[in-house]
Amino acid sequence: MARLLVFIISFTVRVLRAAFRSRANLMVENVALRQQAATLVRQRRRPTLDDADRAFWVALRAAWPRWTNALVIVKADTVAKWHRDRFRRHWAMISRQQHPGRPRMDATIRRLIREMATDGGVPHASTMS
Repeated sequence: MARLLVFIISFTVRVLRAAFRSRANLMVENVALRQQAATLVRQRRRPTLDDADRAFWVALRAAWPRWTNALVIVKADTVAKWHRDRFRRHWAMISRQQHPGRPRMDATIRRLIREMATDGGVPHASTMS
């Protein structure tokens, strides 16, 4: 009897809370819960999240202030870690150079520099043209 009473009270509170929420907020929470349910259905024991799942939660974290309320299968700290890791990989890829080091100089400029170093800094007229 006590369990039934607790269930009825909690159900009533949930219905009242849902009645006063905005429709957009309910829709976003519904999408978040459906995504988690779909992930759980795909897996056997412990769900492994692929890159699409991680991207969904990182995007939801940025777009919806109450995203932690709908989070069930992972911790909020884990989603924040995914975001930091993706940010780090993004900037590592951008900063990676295709050809490391200084660009090659033209052979005539190198010859001129060598000649200036051996002659004391005065170039000859033959190398200037």
